[in-house]
Amino acid sequence: MLDGGWANTNPREDRDAPRRLFYVAMTRARQTLALTRMTNEKNPFADELGKSPLVLCRETPPDTAPGVEESPSAYLAGTLPSLMAQYQRLDMETVDLGFAGRHYRRNPVHRAIRALAPGHVLELRAAEDSRWELFNASGRRVGRLSGKFKHPGDKHCCRASVFAVVQWSKEQSEPQYLEGIRCDSEWEVVVPELVFLPR
Repeated sequence: MLDGGWANTNPREDRDAPRRLFYVAMTRARQTLALTRMTNEKNPFADELGKSPLVLCRETPPDTAPGVEESPSAYLAGTLPSLMAQYQRLDMETVDLGFAGRHYRRNPVHRAIRALAPGHVLELRAAEDSRWELFNASGRRVGRLSGKFKHPGDKHCCRASVFAVVQWSKEQSEPQYLEGIRCDSEWEVVVPELVFLPR
């Protein structure tokens, strides 16, 4: 979160509005939260947080040696790689909704998907047709991403997990996909959350 202007109030707002906004901004964090400080401006909310033993305060990184890249990204990548992580929670457009539906009901893939729950570990692998596939901890394929998924080529997937397992059916499928469906009624779809780090 960038600093600056947090103590300002709009004439139409009550005096606690900036504090509520600061709180909402902090609660958007998924794994890590980094708050920046401006030296020429007082932030009362950050001052309060700085007194907590749960907050790690760091000074501005020192100048690097001549010839070494001095960008903040280089500093973070060298010391705090978790701050460089890019989180992608996929949606229904970026997963292959018909993946399990193209397998007969007795196929083990259905049992493997039903055994998954939010938070379970997955693995993201590239398929031969340039699509991406999901595998469970046992190495069984449990999902596939659609052509709308764009892999950030300059990053690698350091972690994949189940965000949700949703129901899909023949009735919900587009007509052009019905011919390939082998499952008689409903099936499960794995919706993942992916975490990428710079290579």
